[in-house]
Amino acid sequence: MLDQNDLYNHVFVPLDDNKLVGSDYFIPVLTEYVRSLSFYKQNVEHFVCKLIIEHLITSNRYYQLHQFLQYHVIGDSVHVACQLLSVEKNYPPAYQLALDMLKRLSATRKGVKDQIVEVLLTRHQLLPALRLIRNAEISVSTHAAERFLEVALEQDENLFYTVYKFFEKRGEINRECAPFIQTFCKMFPGPDSALWESTAGLEAHHYSGPAVSSQGESDDSAPSSSSSSLTTFADLSSSPYASPAPSSPFSKRRGNTGGKKPAARSALAL
Repeated sequence: MLDQNDLYNHVFVPLDDNKLVGSDYFIPVLTEYVRSLSFYKQNVEHFVCKLIIEHLITSNRYYQLHQFLQYHVIGDSVHVACQLLSVEKNYPPAYQLALDMLKRLSATRKGVKDQIVEVLLTRHQLLPALRLIRNAEISVSTHAAERFLEVALEQDENLFYTVYKFFEKRGEINRECAPFIQTFCKMFPGPDSALWESTAGLEAHHYSGPAVSSQGESDDSAPSSSSSSLTTFADLSSSPYASPAPSSPFSKRRGNTGGKKPAARSALAL
């Protein structure tokens, strides 16, 4: 009995490598083979789907690829999702197709949500990734928290504040995040700055901000160091799998403002 591996290695691959048939003929053959497997309730191996996707892409049949994925001619798998991510440059909708596939797989497979977080992080989609971490109760290593903070710091100080407070609330800011603790205390000085830095084993950063009243409330409208709620932006999508915005250079962190505090941030929770 010939299994999928035999047909792939001894029939499909030789035909493909030697260019004995064109995509106009090869794609229908592979599609019919997949249909036959599905008819007999056999799971299609990822390498067969990979071969179909490769020929659809090389022949610029992106619309047909989209249809195959939408109607599950090509089944869900992590391998297929990764292949779709690799062709995002040539076909941007492949990114969202891959995320949707991973989301469906996460309902039945462990560890897939971690992969979604990794994909969002590599695409600098930090807030959707944080929502997923919170809603799915995903544990994050210190190294991952540092990566989030590093990316956030490169983009915007508002985003850096949000990411920092998120991990601080979860108790995932520790000595290994010392450089980011120091940066946070310098960017957002407050009465607890010295305590945070001493906890991280750093030299105390003396508080030089506005006077603090007897009730412990600052007269400045900047985010308080004791704030327990995350801040974010009003125009964020509520979906943790939102499509990325069109590619554009990331906004650089604002420079020195002459000692002035940044403007007050919105208080919408993630």
